[in-house]
Amino acid sequence: MRANKKIGLTIALVAIFFSWGILKNIIAAPVSDRILESVDIMDDIDRSEVTIKFSFPFRYDSHFPKEKGDELRINLRPINVSQVDADALLRRESLIPRQTDLVPLESVVYEGNFSSNPLGTDTFNEAVDRRLEIRLSDIQDELDALSEAEKLRRISEERRKIVNDLNLEIRDPSDKTLYLNFGYEVAFGVEQGGDFRSIVVYVCDQEYSHKLKRCLDY
Repeated sequence: MRANKKIGLTIALVAIFFSWGILKNIIAAPVSDRILESVDIMDDIDRSEVTIKFSFPFRYDSHFPKEKGDELRINLRPINVSQVDADALLRRESLIPRQTDLVPLESVVYEGNFSSNPLGTDTFNEAVDRRLEIRLSDIQDELDALSEAEKLRRISEERRKIVNDLNLEIRDPSDKTLYLNFGYEVAFGVEQGGDFRSIVVYVCDQEYSHKLKRCLDY
């Protein structure tokens, strides 16, 4: 009788350890082998849409440049990610999308462990002044044609733009970055996907209206 109980107890313990091993592997396994699930491009009469889908939930934080360029950088923030899955978010991944006639998208790159300091060794104000000096040099002919009051107003506007752009470049260390590389300069707008597992980029040739949510190319 005691022998039967001992055998039964041994079998139960083996079953528990076996079940725990399976459960441990399930818990430890990442949700997905990839961060980037897909990139879909749809051309419409009003705009083109690039939808990037993820296997993890992300919150859209900001993007740079704000309106136009041949490279778009989107800052993302992971949402409710477990410690086990946090390691998976440190990967670097890329996808080569299917291009269309209206969207010259060459690649989409997810950078999970990228850190950069746009200020270099400068303070924030020094970085602003440095960029402002370059910008004013580029528009010197335009400034020469203005009155002193207009010139001061234009310089103030350019400085404000640089401050805003630099603030967008400085990111939280926990943020992840998504890069969209285009074959030439395009205009764009960025929105959060409805399920927090996608980002939608609206692409136009010349100008995108955030208010109208359409291109103003015509």
